[in-house]
Amino acid sequence: MKKLTLLSLLILFFYLIMNFPVPAHAQRTSGQAVQGESDPYEVTLYRQMNYAEPIGTWKLAPGMRMLKIPKIDKVPLSIFLGSAVGTLLFPDYNFSSSLKGVSGYDKGFLDGKPVNVKYYLIPFYKFTESTPKMYEKYVPDRCSLIIHRKDMKDWLGVSLENGYWSGQFYPLPEKAGDKAILYSKIPYGSDPYILSIMPGGDYSYSLYGSPNLADIDVTVTPVSGGKVKFPDPNNKTARYELKKYGIYQVSSLMIQYKGPLDQQAYIGPVRHRAPSAPDRPKPSPSYVMGVQSPQGTLAGPVKQTTPAKVMEITVPNMSGQWKSSIGLIYNITQQQNNFQWTVVNSSEKGNGTVKGYDVNATWQGPKGRGSSPGKITAVDTRGRAIKIIWKNGVQFYR
Repeated sequence: MKKLTLLSLLILFFYLIMNFPVPAHAQRTSGQAVQGESDPYEVTLYRQMNYAEPIGTWKLAPGMRMLKIPKIDKVPLSIFLGSAVGTLLFPDYNFSSSLKGVSGYDKGFLDGKPVNVKYYLIPFYKFTESTPKMYEKYVPDRCSLIIHRKDMKDWLGVSLENGYWSGQFYPLPEKAGDKAILYSKIPYGSDPYILSIMPGGDYSYSLYGSPNLADIDVTVTPVSGGKVKFPDPNNKTARYELKKYGIYQVSSLMIQYKGPLDQQAYIGPVRHRAPSAPDRPKPSPSYVMGVQSPQGTLAGPVKQTTPAKVMEITVPNMSGQWKSSIGLIYNITQQQNNFQWTVVNSSEKGNGTVKGYDVNATWQGPKGRGSSPGKITAVDTRGRAIKIIWKNGVQFYR
């Protein structure tokens, strides 16, 4: 009887072990997995907000200017970035976009509803930090991605926008040591293209410092023949309407990086742990339909405005019309350190103050009251503010 009882207990013990194992460490969720554990050169896309349902993780290798992922069959709603990288996210395969936003309505009506007539192209989304809530899902259900070094002031390539119909990005070679690339077949567009030269790093460049427009050479071959070089020595921006140069259809595009290259900097900065993922959702990311910052010219010695001349502007001029990353158009009037705004096709009104390059604004509109501080991040040679980044994530530009 005792032997039978002991045998029964042993059988029961092994049954419990096999079917009800003692719990060890709890399984990590996708949200826990990104808390401070990401490599500084890695990017992870997630299918859901707040870092849920990972789509995939990609890592930028040493010696690379960028990593190109031309085809992703899902649309992310959150993104986690290592501390050393930034990304361009395109709403379609192969670094292209036909995604459009809406900036206003016609006064006419169709079937009792206002007719939507004012569109703008969203060529890509930029990210320089982890974002747990990106934007509403768009159609089609696909995208593409470019990962680049955030700490390197380099050029990434050229964006061609065909009116508000479509956009295509043409990147420089992935390897930092490869300096030129030829795109021999450019799709025909119904409208003349707008060409923008795209900086990397934090997506900005200034009247001095780097990246410098003298460091890149873009050769456009029109269908009609000949060759046209950009940047234009007579134009201190990096955005060009090609029809002004007699170009209505582009046959091919050559991009060449001519500036100095510190390959060691691309190969071997000391690796370090990325910061923890943000605890609270960040504001939605914004897009910019072209670089707005002024820059020195290309011909001969590079003529640049000195820092001293820029610093003479104590109160930048904000007056005029502004586009925004949320699709609204703002008209700003300014009197010394005070300004007011109205919004096209909206009852919203706002006012605020400017002190140096710091701004503060409050507003009242259809969605209620709001307020936000911000900073003027770009000023042209005439002292006119051309880019404002607000703390709530919205950007103004012109």
